[in-house]
Amino acid sequence: MSKREKTAAGGYQLPDSIYIPQWLARVRARCVVNENGCWIWQGYLWRFRNQKPGQPGYGSTNWRGRSIRVHRKMLELKLGHELPKHLHACHTCDTPPCCNPDHLYAATNAQNHIDGALRGRMQGQHKTHCNRGHEYTPENTYFAKGSPRRRACKTCQKIVHATPSHIQWRREYQRKRREAKKAGRLAGVSP
Repeated sequence: MSKREKTAAGGYQLPDSIYIPQWLARVRARCVVNENGCWIWQGYLWRFRNQKPGQPGYGSTNWRGRSIRVHRKMLELKLGHELPKHLHACHTCDTPPCCNPDHLYAATNAQNHIDGALRGRMQGQHKTHCNRGHEYTPENTYFAKGSPRRRACKTCQKIVHATPSHIQWRREYQRKRREAKKAGRLAGVSP
């Protein structure tokens, strides 16, 4: 009797009762346990495009022929069900290559960002001055309308808006808007 089961696509695969323990043994063999109890993945590390050099990435391996993130699959196996796409597998240890299921929890994107901010891991969070050296004070800080987490220096905005190239662009833009408005009125179309 064969240990493999036939799939809906017509192929064969090992049943979960055999595949999962083998996969877990393969993962444990590729991990090194550190002093914090983290299982540090020693295989391929997947990195974000904008990740700084030297920052560790997330462990990546195969699961039934598909490339997956090790920590996410470890959390799914711990919980006993697949994680919905809107949930992230987050680390309590703040170590991306860690795949210890005891160090993982499921969270939404918003919860993950709040957790990162509380731990001081958000980009630019500790920045007190803009690139030109102006201090971020309540009077000198502008928060963008569409993105309340994105801040800008009001002094720098005044400098940029006073440059000749910006003034020329603004006048040209306003002239085109007036012409478009006038053309709309002549055609009987209200703006």
